[in-house]
Amino acid sequence: RERRYIPGADLGTSPADVLEVLRAAGIHPGTFNQGELTGHYTAYGLVQACLVALRALGLSVSGSRMAIDGFGKVGGAAAELLAERGARVVAISTKHGGLYHPRGLDVDTLIALHHPEDASWIDRYADAERINHVQLYALPVDVLIPCAGPWMIHEANVNQIRAKAVVPGANIPVRPSVQERLEARGILCLPDFMCNCGGILGNTLEWRGFARTQIERFFREALAPKIEAVLRRAAALGQPVCRVAA
Repeated sequence: RERRYIPGADLGTSPADVLEVLRAAGIHPGTFNQGELTGHYTAYGLVQACLVALRALGLSVSGSRMAIDGFGKVGGAAAELLAERGARVVAISTKHGGLYHPRGLDVDTLIALHHPEDASWIDRYADAERINHVQLYALPVDVLIPCAGPWMIHEANVNQIRAKAVVPGANIPVRPSVQERLEARGILCLPDFMCNCGGILGNTLEWRGFARTQIERFFREALAPKIEAVLRRAAALGQPVCRVAA
């Protein structure tokens, strides 16, 4: 409404980069929040979407199986938040390789070992099978969480997806022609803009002066119910969630 857009850092950029763009555009940030919590807020909103998806499937978060493609600021934070709620993060993948254990990975150990520029960090995690991101997408999990690049689910692998729900943290992780094919197979597929909007929402609310606890409560009490409402409407209309959400 105010013709203002509050950007946050994304793949390959940092909060300092965002501030430099603003300054180059003639915008003087002043008290503009530098977006240090962008990844956390994106992950927090993503986790709310996961919880909604699990409820829609009649599943409890405790013991649910999660596979996360991408273990950066969003994927790593989401893994931590999900593990805190009792979910089992059974697989992750990164540019350096991936890990899988059907009983769940130790997320605290993963976070302690993680170093994005050290290709050997993933080899220091001992008790897991080594996999790649292609194998991760074919695992039998409750929720598949793409948090890496775009179009990771496509015509060549859509029939290999065995997750009960796809809840994306990445932008456009599913090709449009494929999204409804997932739902036709009985896989709940939530649109990216419903699941990963937390970063931009959190940045905007911080800029408006809201505290972290208030923002997280907003996600629980406002964002999650909106996602649930879309799922209920899609079910009532007998249409794919992605079509109703748009």
